[in-house]
Amino acid sequence: MNRRPPQARDLRDREARERSRVAIAERRSRNRRKPDVWGAVRTVALFLVLAECLRVAFTSPRLNLQHVEVSGKTRYSSADLVRQAGIPMGRNLFGVNLAKVHQRLMSNPVLKEVQVSRSFPDTLVLTVVERTPALQITSTAPAAVPAPEMKGDASAATGTTTAPVAPSRPVLHADREGVVFQTASALRDELPVIDLAQRKLPALGERLSSALNTAAWECVELARQERIPVRAMRVDAGGELWLNVGISASKTTTRSGSNREKEQPEGPAEPPILPVRLGLLTDLPEKFRDVRMVLVGAPQVATADYLDVMSAGNPAFKVARRTSSSSKDHAEER
Repeated sequence: MNRRPPQARDLRDREARERSRVAIAERRSRNRRKPDVWGAVRTVALFLVLAECLRVAFTSPRLNLQHVEVSGKTRYSSADLVRQAGIPMGRNLFGVNLAKVHQRLMSNPVLKEVQVSRSFPDTLVLTVVERTPALQITSTAPAAVPAPEMKGDASAATGTTTAPVAPSRPVLHADREGVVFQTASALRDELPVIDLAQRKLPALGERLSSALNTAAWECVELARQERIPVRAMRVDAGGELWLNVGISASKTTTRSGSNREKEQPEGPAEPPILPVRLGLLTDLPEKFRDVRMVLVGAPQVATADYLDVMSAGNPAFKVARRTSSSSKDHAEER
């Protein structure tokens, strides 16, 4: 019986596999070299269709911008916002740069959020969120505050003005986040007030420091909880926080400790104000409890200039004696 050795069979199998691999590679090579005419025709046709679609989209008069829909506005008219955004009416809708429209509108500090979108075939949609006054910022020193560059009158809805404030006392409005966004002609009783030095007044569009804004709203909440009639907050040149607290005008305590009736001026008069020195923006709950404890008694406004609670747990009335030196006033505590 004629049998081949195993080595010969393995060699024959390997040669057969190699011939098969070479044949397959040759066929693939010949197929790749054949030009795909129909594939090329389909690709060219697709590009031509896309080019025609783009030409129609950018030149069709049906896609020219004819309308602008504005929602969320209360201070400005639609025409005011269209002018500030620089929206080119009549231009092709695809030719309007939405990013630039958004950027121009966000340059107005009154607007907190702006969304710009297209609504085919001929409408641009603007959705705005305006800032709400939550805090008043003023300065006892005269200063002129510039108005935002905004065409249109915003005073109809809010009682504020976009014209420069007269150099008697600036009044700025900030939202809950501390962003200053508009000027006002006068203080409003329902909003908390913070008094800053003139050189520290923020410009429109700027933000109060995070620490000061947080402390101011903490003071507002603590005053409500402790039922302390805070008329205004003030930050002095050294960065210390003060409160102007309204007190009863009927009785005060003299230095000797006896009670006396205060002379009431003729006509309406503002209630007496007790300045309270809180100091640094720390330990505010403890300091407000000290103020409340003192106000339960009779504040010594007849003999003291202010109440010092900057050291929590140790409230004290203090007197400031003013002396004149080189045309300047200096305060000395005693």
